[in-house]
Amino acid sequence: MASITTKINDFLHSPKTKEMVDKAKAAATKPENRQKIKQMQQKVTSRTRSHGQHSPASGGPPPAGQNPPAMPTNGYETDVTPGAGSAGPETRPGT
Repeated sequence: MASITTKINDFLHSPKTKEMVDKAKAAATKPENRQKIKQMQQKVTSRTRSHGQHSPASGGPPPAGQNPPAMPTNGYETDVTPGAGSAGPETRPGT
């Protein structure tokens, strides 16, 4: 049985692959498809820039005199005194 890398290599060098690439290139040159690609790029980049929240397209720093929005906290930022709440081996269940 041929390994997966051999199968992939054979597929990449087959005439069918060249046909598929040519078809994709032809579709990418159509103006309506280019517009769809551009819209999808903007949608993806705005999501990664703002983590799911809509933000201005500039993505730059806030205007002068304004502080950036506060980062949400998840409870890990609070200070805990060392040893507080830690269980020693004598208090662990199953021992």
